[in-house]
Amino acid sequence: MVERDIALFERPLLNFARSTQVRMIILAACLAAVVLQSALSDGFFSLVIALCAIAGTVAAELLVSALRRQRLVNDFSAVASALVLSVMLPNTLNPAFVFIGAFFAVAVAKGSYGGLGSNWLNPALAGWLFIRFSWPDFFMLSIKDSRLSASGTIGVLSAPDDFLGRALFNGIESLNQTIFQTFSCEIPSGFASFCVNTGTGIIADRGVLALIAASLVICASMQKFILPAVYLAVYLTLARLAGFVPGSHGEMGDVFYCLFSGGTILTAFVLAADPATSPKSPVGKMGMAVFAALLSFVFRYICAELYGAFFTVAALNVLCAALRAEESKRIYNRVKGGAGEAYIWN
Repeated sequence: MVERDIALFERPLLNFARSTQVRMIILAACLAAVVLQSALSDGFFSLVIALCAIAGTVAAELLVSALRRQRLVNDFSAVASALVLSVMLPNTLNPAFVFIGAFFAVAVAKGSYGGLGSNWLNPALAGWLFIRFSWPDFFMLSIKDSRLSASGTIGVLSAPDDFLGRALFNGIESLNQTIFQTFSCEIPSGFASFCVNTGTGIIADRGVLALIAASLVICASMQKFILPAVYLAVYLTLARLAGFVPGSHGEMGDVFYCLFSGGTILTAFVLAADPATSPKSPVGKMGMAVFAALLSFVFRYICAELYGAFFTVAALNVLCAALRAEESKRIYNRVKGGAGEAYIWN
């Protein structure tokens, strides 16, 4: 009897138990809830933004399929990309810009590189960057009435005037007067206005309650908790420590301000949902998360870019391929044999 070694002839890859279509449906359903929460307080204009984005991505998908003479791939990735893009945009942005940006996201960032899985940049992020830099004046005009500022605080309402805000406000007051009073502590009275933002801003910040629930669903579905959890922990710690620096703005130490504004939770959501931003090993994921938190802090608080966290995702997309290659060299030993190349765990 001849003994033979067992070798793996491919690098271990991420193995998702669910099909691409199912994962995209879950992603789209989660983000649809975010759009709905935002739409309830702006006369459903957020829903118009989302529908224009879907129209743009689907039109681009149809065009790319026709040019390639291929059957349309019904994996719902176009709808998912449209919803990711829509929640990154201000709820008062011109719908025409949304449609063009969404069309660019699928036709150029996704379709020109071979489709889903072949693109080096997240299509939704590419669409956001296209809108942000193609019409910068219109983009900034759409958020000019926002309570968000680079070094200031969000104007906190003492009592939100919408149904969801009032319900949350009353619930917080009840908790403060019962459970938390026992421990001589309380939830800040303005916490409700962070979670239910009815002012101008990106849809993700306006629907942050639904986004928190959606992030938990995505993390559980994709089984990716390390990257978003470490990212948020490090980012919020940096924001808090910055508040103690002499001469710095005290608002920089406001953790609630940092967490519930500027697309912070949405960035954590994308880190969990987008395979292109994640290394494979636990050490690699933690390192990437710390690096992402540092970049987000620099972009937002030092460079004064309101939505600097989104630029962080772009940087991760660009660097991830190189980091994965380096990771493979360090984690796996390459063994050449008669049957070809094998990779064994270090």
